[in-house]
Formats: sequence, structure tokens, C-alpha cells
Amino acid sequence: MEPHGHEQSNARVHLSRTALRSVYRAVAFAVIFVLIAGQAHMAFMAVIALGPLMLWLSFALYVMVNRPYMRAATIIGILAWVGAFVVLSLIHYVRYSSARNDANEVVFAIREYVRSQGRCPQQLSELSVTRPTMPAKLRADFVYSCEGRQPKFAYFVTYTVLDTYAYDFKQASWRYQSWAAQKGYISPG
Repeated sequence: MEPHGHEQSNARVHLSRTALRSVYRAVAFAVIFVLIAGQAHMAFMAVIALGPLMLWLSFALYVMVNRPYMRAATIIGILAWVGAFVVLSLIHYVRYSSARNDANEVVFAIREYVRSQGRCPQQLSELSVTRPTMPAKLRADFVYSCEGRQPKFAYFVTYTVLDTYAYDFKQASWRYQSWAAQKGYISPG
């Protein structure tokens, strides 16, 4: 005989059709959102989506309090969106890290070229890089010029459109450059 209150149970949560539709809708929208905002240069969509998601979250909390029969479905929907933002963050972090590693390799190659040749290369194709996939990336993601015997190198930010990270060869550091600030559309400060 088991003590009172400690019965074994195979508790299952049965969701109504309305609750299941709510779960399917939340999961579908979260997956579609990750597929769209997970693309290169599209992380800004997460910031845009925060406003409507905060409204939905407020409504979801209202539903959880006032409609207990929808509580499980609402929690699953919230978890789907939290998961979507975690996956989206991981996608963009990996993309950012990969681009920075590639850019650091190119900067190293430029510095070695300048040290050995006494001048900066006229084109990135003159550099020797170790990874076989690098030449395709050199054409697509990187911007390079040699002005006044000084190399200038930048690559496009992986999580937003038109902004770049430029390498300062004198200070040996990366600087974020906003396209809008460069064009004077916004004033830094």
C-alpha cells in the first residue's frame, strides 16, 4: 500500500483542437521566423519582431491566467518562440564567428605580404590563404583597397545589411562602421 497522495499516475495532457491549433500556429510561425531571420544579414528582423511578440506575450499571459484549459498550449507556444530566438542567436553567432575568423586570416595574410614585399597587395588574389574555400569568400564578403601604400580592409556585417567591420592596421583592431552613420543619415553620439 502506497502512502496517500503518492499514487503512480501516467498523467497525460490532452489538448483540445483549439489548443492544438494554437500550438501548431505558434510553432509554425516560430519556424518560419527562424528560416527568414536566420539568413545572412537578417538578424535585424528579430528586433522588428520584438514589438509584436511582446504584445502577443502580454495576451498569452492573460490567456494563461484567465483560461486554464489553454495554459499548456500557451506555455508550449511561448517555449517555441523562446527556442526560436535561441536558435536564431546561435545561427548568427556562428555566422559572425566564422566571418571574423576568415577576416582575421586575410588580415594576417595582408600583414605578412606587407612585411615580406614592403608594399600592400593590389588585389586580395595576390595573397596566399590556407583554406580552399577562402577565394570565393574574398570576392563576395570582403572589401579591400590599397591607398597611399596603406591597406584598407573590411567585411560586411553578417547580421545586418550594409554595415561593415573595418580593420585598422595601425591599431590592429576591428571597428564597426554603420552605413547610415557614414552617409550622415544618423549622427553618432
